[in-house]
Amino acid sequence: MGGLRDVLIALLFAVGLLASPLTRAAACSQVFPANTTSSGVDLSASVDAIFAGLSASDYSTFSGSSVHYATSNDWYYKSGTLGTWSAITVKAGATTWLFFDGDLTLQPQSTINPYSVARDSGGRPQDLVIIVRGNLTIGTQNTINALIYATGNVDAQPQAEVYGAITAKGTVTLDSKAKVTYDSGAAAAFDLPGLCSDGSLHHYQLSFASQALTCQPHAVTVIACPDASCSSSYTAGSSSLSVTPGGSPVSFTGSTTTAVALRTAQTVTLDVSGANPAPANATQCRIDGGAASNNCNLTFSDAGLLVQAPDLLARRPDTLTVTAVRKSDNSASCVPAFANVIRPVQLWSSYLDPDATAQLGNQAVVVGGTAISTTSASPTTLSLSFNASGQASASLSYADAGQLQLDASYLGSATYGDAGLVMSGADPFVSRPYGLHLATDASCSAASVAGCTVLRAAGDSFPLRIRAVAWQADGEARSAAALADNPSTPNFRLSGIALASALVAPAGGDSGSLSLTSYSHALGSQTTLNPSQREVGIFRITATPPSGGYFGYTVDGGESGLVGRFTPAWLGASASAQLDKACGAFSYQQQPIGFVGGQGPLLTVTGYNRQGGVTRNYDRGEFWRLAAPQRQDYLSITGRAGLDVAGRLQTSGSAQGTALASDLAGDGARQFRWADDRLLWTAAAQPQADDLPFGVAGSAIARLRLAATQLTDADGVCHASGGCSDFAFDFGGSEVRLGRLRFGNAFGSELQGLDVPFWLESWQALGGGLNGFRSESGDSCSAPWLGSPALQAVAGSLQPADIIGPTVSAPLAGQGMVRLPAPGKEGSVGVGLGGLEGASPLLPWLLYDWNGDGAREAARGLATFGIYRGSAPLIFRREIYR
Repeated sequence: MGGLRDVLIALLFAVGLLASPLTRAAACSQVFPANTTSSGVDLSASVDAIFAGLSASDYSTFSGSSVHYATSNDWYYKSGTLGTWSAITVKAGATTWLFFDGDLTLQPQSTINPYSVARDSGGRPQDLVIIVRGNLTIGTQNTINALIYATGNVDAQPQAEVYGAITAKGTVTLDSKAKVTYDSGAAAAFDLPGLCSDGSLHHYQLSFASQALTCQPHAVTVIACPDASCSSSYTAGSSSLSVTPGGSPVSFTGSTTTAVALRTAQTVTLDVSGANPAPANATQCRIDGGAASNNCNLTFSDAGLLVQAPDLLARRPDTLTVTAVRKSDNSASCVPAFANVIRPVQLWSSYLDPDATAQLGNQAVVVGGTAISTTSASPTTLSLSFNASGQASASLSYADAGQLQLDASYLGSATYGDAGLVMSGADPFVSRPYGLHLATDASCSAASVAGCTVLRAAGDSFPLRIRAVAWQADGEARSAAALADNPSTPNFRLSGIALASALVAPAGGDSGSLSLTSYSHALGSQTTLNPSQREVGIFRITATPPSGGYFGYTVDGGESGLVGRFTPAWLGASASAQLDKACGAFSYQQQPIGFVGGQGPLLTVTGYNRQGGVTRNYDRGEFWRLAAPQRQDYLSITGRAGLDVAGRLQTSGSAQGTALASDLAGDGARQFRWADDRLLWTAAAQPQADDLPFGVAGSAIARLRLAATQLTDADGVCHASGGCSDFAFDFGGSEVRLGRLRFGNAFGSELQGLDVPFWLESWQALGGGLNGFRSESGDSCSAPWLGSPALQAVAGSLQPADIIGPTVSAPLAGQGMVRLPAPGKEGSVGVGLGGLEGASPLLPWLLYDWNGDGAREAARGLATFGIYRGSAPLIFRREIYR
């Protein structure tokens, strides 16, 4: 593809752009001016022309991942996205050109043309030029060494760094933390014929009609050409020259119209003299709108027909005048050649732009209701009535668009006493469309969700069919409905037609944008484009031809009907959740665990377009189409088989999420919360190694899951860009321990009170591969719920009622006490705590399987009154030494 660019330029501008009005290309030195960024530099017509010459085989597939361009070349792609952490490297010391026919998105953390230490090369901005026919998004933390031009807008996100230059026809928006470092040397090296001018003047071009009269000046248009194609005009400075013979000095920038005058009948060769700046090549001429050539001959005659063909709206009649004149016998002025007579005049038309080969349909020019010939070999003869001033008039119409020439010739005869007289004349004229009719496949009866079926997902292309149409009635609106039955004008072609979209619904939403900001209208009944709309909603699309762009005329554009409905391409989901510490610094197994701040998990669902941009209109009013989802379940993900088995993690709360009010936020997202949810890991009756503390240091121990069906909206838009997927979110926040409350025993005289000890314990690693319970001093939640002492008769005559006013001392460093006053009777009682008793104890996390029956129960101590322990047993030993 290396030489394709030059071939395209030669063909497009030497042939194709003869069919387009002259445009002015910016000088190459003006494309990247000496500042950080530049907006409003319009190279769109030149960019459009390059893409117009491509076929499907000229495009490569943009992989979106890292790539190295080993040879300098021109590469053509459709719209593309470069993935996160990807890199583009190019051959050093030569320029690689990347052309994107659509939007380009560079995802975060990408590197473009980085410097390679290993190769000691790369990193020069002039080694890589990126041309984007659309919008360019530069993700955060991108590093780019390149010269960049976009016909649309450029958005550089935080910490994006560009070394080289950025220019756009649209707006260049830099985040406050983005940076562009201008490289004047790289900018000066930018040069692509057809996109810009190299600053030199290649030649001058003269355009004129082939027949001139000695009795009046003859118009000549002069163009200063920066290259051989002369598709644009030289703008590096003004020019001054004279057209010879018969012209006067003129000064101009780009182009001008002057005149030459000769008073004797003759054929001359036109040229320029005294030109400043001097051209590098010989003068070229376009005669009667034909192709440029070295033929610059112009014939002056003493008599002729002055044909004045008005420029037209296609199909709308206007008045043609033909005046027979000759040079006065007494002066150099023109006088009527005959008056108050009817004469047969031969008429024919010629296709200039498009020419006879390119034009479609062979549409005829109609004069006085008669379709006239398109060749001088067999002209159409009409009898014209010339008045006293030598002028005849007739209606003129043409049902198509383009630039044509109307020729007229009168051949004298003996019948009229002027045998041998030959009078001729010609006049080019322009016929332009009435407007542009825009049609899509949208089916919208009203600007509402109910009134508009889904057309496409945001970011996906859709067919946009544009017809240039002829006039039918004055004052007709240039809307899709009004122009639907207007005939097409297939010979209209024009580049640089701006495309824009306007939001209709939702009201107050983001205006969105089309992937194509301009297009080139081609010959044919219609031009079909495949743009995409980046936003959700219902829109109208407008096409606006450039001012003065069609042979000096501004063609009226058109507006589509309602276009939509556009939906998100996919839904993204994110969540936040953090378990609260239910017991101070940790939570217990068998203890309900809530979420920090008393708030349950928060799910955020966001609409995205195909390129990964947020569709901000999705959360506006009825355009949000996702019902509040239900969670599927929570999973234990501690990584321990004994804890992650089904049923070990239990959940309370409603599965139905509650929507938060945010439909007017305009951020494309809505949030849902499960505020009442609580998690609980059921405690094993007998502890195992898996029951050691888990969730340490906030590690994820639970997973929230939502099924794909719950994240699929009413239009079938579902979660994840690659297809409909379930959603899962892992979270933690609290260490979880297995605990228990253990009682000791006490005995003593019935005449004294007893203190029965108890301990709060948790299952811990003791070292040496051993695990066991040890005192838990970090418990800050259980003490208020321990309750009153719970006493039970065990032996002797002692009854619980005999112990008056027992109390509980709260645990200190994990140990507490139940204090029993002296009962005055002998016997034993069981001692427990009310918070652990009953079918629904307040402290279920402190139960334990004390009797080995596989069920967890409350701990109890034994208090025995009426016994004396006595002295501790002693063993006496005597040693005898002899």
